[in-house]
Amino acid sequence: MKNNRFKIVLLKLYFKFLRFSTIFCISLYHFFRSLKYVSSSNSLNGWQASMRVKCHILEKGLTMPNVRYGFGQARILDLINILKKSIGFINQQEYIYAVSLLKEYLNLHERNNYKLAETFKHQIEEVVSKFPNIRPCKQIKLSCHDYFDNADSSFLLFAKSRHTIRQFSGPADINDIIKAVDLANTAPSACNRQPVKSHFFSEASRVQSILKVQTGNNGFGHLIPQLFILSADVNMVGVKECNDIYTNVGIFAMNLCYSLYYYKIASCILNWSVVPKVDKELRKLTNIPKQETIVLIMAVGKPSDIVDIANSKRQSLDKYFFIH
Repeated sequence: MKNNRFKIVLLKLYFKFLRFSTIFCISLYHFFRSLKYVSSSNSLNGWQASMRVKCHILEKGLTMPNVRYGFGQARILDLINILKKSIGFINQQEYIYAVSLLKEYLNLHERNNYKLAETFKHQIEEVVSKFPNIRPCKQIKLSCHDYFDNADSSFLLFAKSRHTIRQFSGPADINDIIKAVDLANTAPSACNRQPVKSHFFSEASRVQSILKVQTGNNGFGHLIPQLFILSADVNMVGVKECNDIYTNVGIFAMNLCYSLYYYKIASCILNWSVVPKVDKELRKLTNIPKQETIVLIMAVGKPSDIVDIANSKRQSLDKYFFIH
């Protein structure tokens, strides 16, 4: 009897060791890959990604609810500096788009009779004057009615019509929220385990406390009336399935965006890539269980009567679709 118990203990220890070693090897593999490749601006892909981020910051500024004229000067000077150093990429879509945004930045201030500092304005003009054939890129302005015009259309029109909205006029109806979440649950999940959890918040002070921790909502966060925190229960995935957490939440999040659009609710996904200290701070505010990995935050609400939408140029098909 004692021998059997001893064997059982050894067997449990063996399986624990296997589990630990598997997790350790996977973590080590991703650690070294991240160390080598993440944020590498030496490659074309790395440069393109960096430029898209910098352009997105600028186009967001152009579409804020109450545009703060003269905004983003330090970031714009940084973008100008990169453009000067990146002449070899002059024909890339990202380079052309950056120039068109800088032209629109100048036009915005001219249209509204706002005088930029001469030195700053001259630095922009010095770059954009070299590209007379590139037109300013105006962002999209729509009425709320027009924005939802294709909410009942074919999927082709439906998918191309949904955009991120950062201008909210108030909270969405809770019954529509519930229907949207229920519809989003048609999203596929690995082995049908459905590990995604949707935590919804609508109390104003709590929403603002969460947004203060998130920090990526400057310029429009004060208008956000409601939000989701999407997480995944780690208890529901296997040892070798860590990626499934993000895959499942990502699929559910896109489905939720579509569902919210269908029910005429505006949404904006907010990034949650933080250090452990900040993650713990959010958990204290929200009481989200420790076994759930927080993946993203999503702002939702009723859109304003008029919405400004970032143009957000998409890559051409040949840049991301490869037939093998």
